[in-house]
Amino acid sequence: MWLFVLNYLIRLRLYKIVVGFAFVCGAFAGQAQSGDILTEKILTQPVQSYLVLNNQNRDSQPIEQRLQTAFLQHLLGLNEELSKNLSAISVPALSESIELQAIYYFLQGANAGKKGHYKQAVEHLVRAQNITHNLDSSRLWVLASQEMAYTQALQENFEEAFNTLQLAFQRAQSEQDTLGLALAEQSLAAIYSYADNYQQALANYKSALTRYKQLAYPAYIAETLLGIATTLRHSQQWDKALSAYEEYAKALSFQNDVGSKFFYHYGKGITLALSGRCREAIPEINAAVDSDAPRDYLSELHKKSALCSAANGDVEQAKVSLEQAKFIIDNSPELQNTLWQTELLLIESEIAKSEGNYEAALALFRSYHSTYIKLQSKKTSDNLIRLKSKLESERKDAEIELLSQRTKLQALELVANKAKQQNRLVITIGAIVVALLLMIIALFQYWKSKQLYQLSVKDMLTGLFNRRYAIELMSSWLVPQRHKMQNWTVIMIDIDHFKQVNDTFGHAIGDQLLKAMADEASQVVRPSDMLARFGGEEFICALTRIEPEEAEKIAERLREQLANVTIAIPGNNDSKQVNCTASIGVAHIRQDDTDLNKLLERADKALYEAKHQGRNCVVVAD
Repeated sequence: MWLFVLNYLIRLRLYKIVVGFAFVCGAFAGQAQSGDILTEKILTQPVQSYLVLNNQNRDSQPIEQRLQTAFLQHLLGLNEELSKNLSAISVPALSESIELQAIYYFLQGANAGKKGHYKQAVEHLVRAQNITHNLDSSRLWVLASQEMAYTQALQENFEEAFNTLQLAFQRAQSEQDTLGLALAEQSLAAIYSYADNYQQALANYKSALTRYKQLAYPAYIAETLLGIATTLRHSQQWDKALSAYEEYAKALSFQNDVGSKFFYHYGKGITLALSGRCREAIPEINAAVDSDAPRDYLSELHKKSALCSAANGDVEQAKVSLEQAKFIIDNSPELQNTLWQTELLLIESEIAKSEGNYEAALALFRSYHSTYIKLQSKKTSDNLIRLKSKLESERKDAEIELLSQRTKLQALELVANKAKQQNRLVITIGAIVVALLLMIIALFQYWKSKQLYQLSVKDMLTGLFNRRYAIELMSSWLVPQRHKMQNWTVIMIDIDHFKQVNDTFGHAIGDQLLKAMADEASQVVRPSDMLARFGGEEFICALTRIEPEEAEKIAERLREQLANVTIAIPGNNDSKQVNCTASIGVAHIRQDDTDLNKLLERADKALYEAKHQGRNCVVVAD
């Protein structure tokens, strides 16, 4: 649905940019007749110039002034007056001036494009391009090329449009013409907006706006602000779009109620409707309908009115608006079998849903969806056919001239196509291989980092946490906020007479005993507690969220369980076993504890007191 709105932007740019370039052509072309037609005053004071010309007797006006009036009608959006004026101009009267002929055909092409008659628009523009091709001045040729680029964009031939406009931009740039460059940038912006490249479109519009302000041309300043507002609407930035339309309305103050404000009401009404603000949209839509609106835009307004009326619960008004839209589309051959006509089914579906007739609403929506898919497929096929026809036409003369070499040319094309396919295959396979390699590297790096992390926090012999991690963890528990929320206890464990085990049975047996005791201690503490090897035969356990009495009971269980750990001595016929007891020191956290070293020092002193009391016992620090 919004694609139609994009067409509006392009068409608007077409005829008003035609005005701009035509004015420039007259002001700077160097030909006597056209120089007398288009002056700097018309560019800077379009309303005053139009009032002067419009008060003259039209029948007695020279052909130059008739064209001058037509340009101003384009600039001010006076569409009906423009069509009447062009139809009254005699083509034979233009025969003595190439420049006047070119301007006339530009206006005819722009007027046809604005009405959606693209075939007629192309015919007029091609004629204008042919007329201006060999002129000394490039201005009219640039105008023709720019206009053609818009027509190509409207037919979704974006590549051709960009190529055409690029040439026009280069020629305008070669002459260092500020207005020509601004118009080219504005044209590029409109095409970028039509091709959904909104960021680039806004950049080009802002650059054009800066140039127009330097020139003090009010019509082009307003035109560019409208382009910015419309691009913001296409990108669904509703609030920014509405603000931009208000800026556009302020810029229209130069018209003094002479020109049309249709596009202001149209753009604002469509923006409000698309953003779901239907109650605010209806007055703007009605204001646009009452203006001098092109018929296809008028059908879009009626469709939006129907949708908003249905959303507001006014089913009868929705039906009236729908019938008005149908009438316009049914009497517009260029709108037949298009998405705009198909959207009528979607609106009927919404109206049926508002009436509570969900079965009919679903059937209409299915019909809409089916037709939409068919049109999209046909559109793609038509584009391909047009592209093929264009390529064949362009190469026809060359093929006739090189008929004897066609076989060789076809063979070369087959080789080139095959090479392209092979290159694509190689690139695809290469991309897959690179992706797999990157995935393997990423997995390896993940595994490696996990291994390094384990090495940094775990003791490799016992599998418990190491001293560094234990200190970091307990230090974090001493943060004031956490410290006040929980009680916790530190338990220091030292294996009794462990040195004798190493000296008597060897370090291998000592290592087995350390691991066995670590495994046993792990079975006693809770999963939420922290158990770590603190160094040598010393272990530390931190019990969180626990009352002191419960912590002391766990310390006693640790002592009992560790005393029962035994290790068999290999190679001994008597099946000799070795076991050790453990001395344990306990220190509870205090409210004034802020230094981990002091807490560990209390636990360590309690541990040595247990050693002093004969080992294999638990001592609680004061």
